[in-house]
Amino acid sequence: MPWLCPWIAVLFIACEEDRPVRHGLAAAVLVGDQVTDTITLEDAMDMQRTLEQVRSILEVIDDREQFMKDQIRRPEPSEVMRRRILYNMRLVNALVDDGRKQLDRAQQAVGLARMDDALHRAALDSCEADLLERQRSLDGLMEELVANGYQADALKQRLSALELAVAKQEAMVEASEQARMQAVREAGRVWYAQGTARELRDRGVISRSGAWGILGKRHPARERKATFTEVQRDELDVLPLKTKRATLLTEHPEGSYRFKVVDGRLGALEITDPEQFWAYTRYLIVEER
Repeated sequence: MPWLCPWIAVLFIACEEDRPVRHGLAAAVLVGDQVTDTITLEDAMDMQRTLEQVRSILEVIDDREQFMKDQIRRPEPSEVMRRRILYNMRLVNALVDDGRKQLDRAQQAVGLARMDDALHRAALDSCEADLLERQRSLDGLMEELVANGYQADALKQRLSALELAVAKQEAMVEASEQARMQAVREAGRVWYAQGTARELRDRGVISRSGAWGILGKRHPARERKATFTEVQRDELDVLPLKTKRATLLTEHPEGSYRFKVVDGRLGALEITDPEQFWAYTRYLIVEER
């Protein structure tokens, strides 16, 4: 269990009087009359941190690469933007080198341990393959930048160690914030569909019987969501209607919504309590009559 790891580490350190000589992530341990190499609990935790750092580097590279691609495809990138592209290319070059060095150290540590540690080796090999894929993609981007007037020598430069330390921290904070915002957007996604029974059937939203049997009442099949309109939850306060009667085919608590009447017809569905309204499902189906 993940929550046990800190306590296991504390016990491991407390029970150890003389720490062995370490080689990277490997440690020499006396077993009987023989010295063998193995990976300790602390080493394994270091390995996990290395893998997490490299995966973070890969995420930042992806983010910066996409930023550069978006900018160079604009009709006339400004001089300021051209400088930002050069800076970001120097950043990703340094990140690729940093990630490769970290993986090399980890691979050497596993080699020193002389263990057939399939789990660690597979994880390291996967990260190395991902890093190589990013390098190939960046090489393609560099060719595109050269074709757009950038100097190849300038694109191959790397940030200094100090510049990288600062830039990496800034980039990872930015990536973390973007990931947080993406999680917020993901949590706020909702889907709605409105129309007559026939229109809803034709779009696959409801079954022939008029019930929402095809999709399941609370867990609609994801492949069917294309028949719905996707919006952010906080953008759907009011759903305009033009009908005499309407029925909600999805489940929403009473008191969380109301129908607004205009000139003897239903003018809109108003969501008065979004938290309660979307408590049961992220889908809204309104049958108009």
